[in-house]
Amino acid sequence: PTKFIYDRKSSRLLSISHQVIYCQDLENTAIVLTTDRKAITLTGVLVGLTFFQVLLGTQVRQAVDHLMRDTQEATALTVIDKLGGIFYFHRTFSLIILGLFIYLLIYLVKNNTNRGMIFLALMAFFSVLGNVVTGISLNYFDFPANAQPPHLFFGVLTLGLLYTLSLNLRGTLLDE
Repeated sequence: PTKFIYDRKSSRLLSISHQVIYCQDLENTAIVLTTDRKAITLTGVLVGLTFFQVLLGTQVRQAVDHLMRDTQEATALTVIDKLGGIFYFHRTFSLIILGLFIYLLIYLVKNNTNRGMIFLALMAFFSVLGNVVTGISLNYFDFPANAQPPHLFFGVLTLGLLYTLSLNLRGTLLDE
């Protein structure tokens, strides 16, 4: 993204593209950063969808516990059949989130976003991948108890990284 320097004496915006400008008098100069509205919107949508996905996952886990422990209507082998649509929606919804993350990463790289923001988006993407892998292990290995904490951890970590990225894109966090 292009950065601008506002010169208060001449009331002009000076554009800076990949170069350093040496100024003798910075007393009347301020730096104004541009924001990428599309990246901010996409990140905000991902925060909302990921939060919704964590809520869905909580509902799935609650239903699994109810069916297997409380009512003993299902075993680990039959619980998926008894869960109904919420499980399949939760599973399929993760693919939408994964696709949006890939789109976000491609968008940030193509628009020459700074490396710090790309790194945050990449860490959030890896967190989503960890979430998908632990979700697959929950699905295909009969809901092992040791896969649930990492699955929830990756979901919450993704939310935290996305929110940090969102603040960074808005310019409310210092970019170092």
